[in-house]
Amino acid sequence: AAAAAAAAAPAAHARAAHPMRYVFQPGRLTPPPNPTSSAPSPTPPPPPPPPPLVVLVHGLESFSGTWDEVMARVAAQPAPSPALLAVDLRGHGYSSVGEEAEFCPAALAADVLRAARQHTADTFVVVGHSMGGRVAMRMVADFPDDIRACIIEDVDARPRGAEVSAAFDYPAARAFDPVGPSAEDVAARLTAAMPAVFTPQRVAGYVERGRIAQAPGGAAVSLVHPLGFALAYDKVLASDDGIHALRALAAMDPARRPRLHLWRGGPPGGGVGMRQAGQLD
Repeated sequence: AAAAAAAAAPAAHARAAHPMRYVFQPGRLTPPPNPTSSAPSPTPPPPPPPPPLVVLVHGLESFSGTWDEVMARVAAQPAPSPALLAVDLRGHGYSSVGEEAEFCPAALAADVLRAARQHTADTFVVVGHSMGGRVAMRMVADFPDDIRACIIEDVDARPRGAEVSAAFDYPAARAFDPVGPSAEDVAARLTAAMPAVFTPQRVAGYVERGRIAQAPGGAAVSLVHPLGFALAYDKVLASDDGIHALRALAAMDPARRPRLHLWRGGPPGGGVGMRQAGQLD
């Protein structure tokens, strides 16, 4: 039944567009060669096609800004460099939660596809970190003809346990106002909304990393939303949708199936960086 529901989801959610905030960074094309003389020269070969668009999908308690350093590094590379699209999933960053009943991996995947289609008609690459990796799994299962390759970082397909869900206070999460007069005010109210989840130490990290942002001379805003956090955990990370998505991908015709790369961080103390955990061609 779960597999059938997942198969029906793309058509259902394609009719219910949800506004998504994202950051787009144009790519850089290879410049045409400069002629060195006025003498006639043979027709130059056509320039190589631009690299595919790369769509970046953040994890739980995060937002598009988590990719800022990656985007800066790509912008500093010599041409050609790919265009990048970093999204705020529903209930994260500056994107609203929308209808709670519609919050599911298929809806999030359709949101990301719609955002990508505003910037390219070609196949593209999707990179999903942590919870965003679950969304990326659903994207390649539902929209294989749109995606050239998928890179999943630091997440598996196993459903997460209910011990975290037990600490969620949905009424308090719905009532939380992410805007306040100062970062201290927003941080205190975020902790009060779900104290077992948003501990003072955890929320202090949000302030340090810009996930509770203070505008110069203005209000502060939390880019971590309790309701989005709870829904993403319960309906994405605690679900078995990742397993169904990977099974659908494995059963797909290899000629149609996007390339899938799985990466994970090294063990604590083992140095900085990622290592490839697997690949499905």
